[in-house]
Amino acid sequence: MDPLITIDSTSSDRRTEVDSLRHDLGLQAPPEERVRPGEIRLVLHDHHVEVMSETSVRRGTRVDFSNVDTRTGSGNISRNQLLGRAVADRSARRTGASHSIIDATAGFGHDAFMLACMGHDITAIECNPVIHFLLQSSIRNAESDPLLSAAMGDRLRSIHGDSVDILSGHAPVDTVYLDPMFEVTNHRSALPKKRAQLLRLLAGSPRDSRELFDAAMSRATRRVVVKRSTGAEPLVARPDHSVSGKIARYDIYLINRSR
Repeated sequence: MDPLITIDSTSSDRRTEVDSLRHDLGLQAPPEERVRPGEIRLVLHDHHVEVMSETSVRRGTRVDFSNVDTRTGSGNISRNQLLGRAVADRSARRTGASHSIIDATAGFGHDAFMLACMGHDITAIECNPVIHFLLQSSIRNAESDPLLSAAMGDRLRSIHGDSVDILSGHAPVDTVYLDPMFEVTNHRSALPKKRAQLLRLLAGSPRDSRELFDAAMSRATRRVVVKRSTGAEPLVARPDHSVSGKIARYDIYLINRSR
């Protein structure tokens, strides 16, 4: 059953925005102060958005990029972290080369933001209109934050639409990145954190991942990277190689047009 998605605001300055979003996205006003079972509530504050569920206590979950460690040495945006190693080869990491990357399953945009902070040029695609609103809100907040803006630059943009359709008409890019990790899995080490749980509830049933993979392979000129839970089966058999951590694994499919 799809959740009831409601929206409210603690900011008097955003009441008009709330009314517009209720109309444009088909969202409802909260039926009561407490979040009901089966309800997901978006709460607009002065400078950020929180997402609440029935398990939220007092506050919701902030879904922007404010908690990302933007240090380039040992922080999240180091090119030598797993994600950086997955999207670019050693030579590109050493020289600092920028790759054009499509994140075709953007979600809340965490990985897309980190890739942009690493210096890559990112187009983030999200098909769900509510999730895309949250993604756009996160990008706008980062643009207005001096530290986050300096790290991200102008290298992250979002598109709302179906990834397969957009990929079919998009110019070729170096890398297409796919993250179907919010799909239901029985692997115990992949139990999702709160943000991933909320993303799964908002997104609903995922589309055919193999169709998306094929579309990604048709547009990437260097590689397609698929993020999986460590221990899960590859989305498509026989990746060329993988980069693994304790929780996540990145399966890498190199582009060889002759095969």
